Amino acid sequence: MPGSLHLAYFATEITLHRRIVHSLDIQNTDPYLVHICRSAAKTRLISAMDFVNRLKIEQLQAFWFSASKVNFALIGTFGSLLLASSPSEQEAEFYRLRLSEYRWTLTVSAKWARFIQFALSNLEASMEMLRNMDEKPSLASFPALDLVLQDERKRAAAAAAAMASGAAAAAVGRGEGGGGGEGGGKELMIDPPSGLASPSISLSSGSDSSSGISRSRQLTPGVHLSGSDEDEDEGDGEDERELMDGSSDGED
Repeated sequence: MPGSLHLAYFATEITLHRRIVHSLDIQNTDPYLVHICRSAAKTRLISAMDFVNRLKIEQLQAFWFSASKVNFALIGTFGSLLLASSPSEQEAEFYRLRLSEYRWTLTVSAKWARFIQFALSNLEASMEMLRNMDEKPSLASFPALDLVLQDERKRAAAAAAAMASGAAAAAVGRGEGGGGGEGGGKELMIDPPSGLASPSISLSSGSDSSSGISRSRQLTPGVHLSGSDEDEDEGDGEDERELMDGSSDGED
């Protein structure tokens, strides 16, 4: 079932692109528009052929709708249309190779799914009709289209170079950030609060209660107590001395 739905989706797209390719007039249409339409059609054809090529034996032996055999054949006839309408020999040769690969895929797949034999027969008939087709002119015979293709290649190269330079700059930035401690200026590393006071902390706030002071006494000697905390500490010492004096008088 999923295979039939995927194939029907590709067949729908191919039907739309086939109508667009039919309506193109290479001689009287903007070369850039021709290039865009044919490039989109080529992409759809390659995607559909790759889908058929990736089908496994268990998928071929699964259930397929009766229209699937026509959809398999539609992929081949669409490739034949692109071959016949190719403006240059270079593009025509590309479609010849792709159709030969698709024919081989259908030949192997027909052993596991006999209904594919219908698509294989249609493809062989189309390729036989195109065998005696006149040779296509070279791409140099279409200077406008050649300029469009060159411009597309330059844009693709520029985009690839921009992506590469951006990735290199990001890598350099990460490298400098990681090795910043080796240079003259070191990065300030701020540790998240862990709930433990460090020896250099100065408890100067008067809002700390006796519990806070008792915690500070357990720290290292570097802790400095200031403000009301020192007064309370001195008061505690005086109270202790008075208690000791009172106890000594009682003994006497």
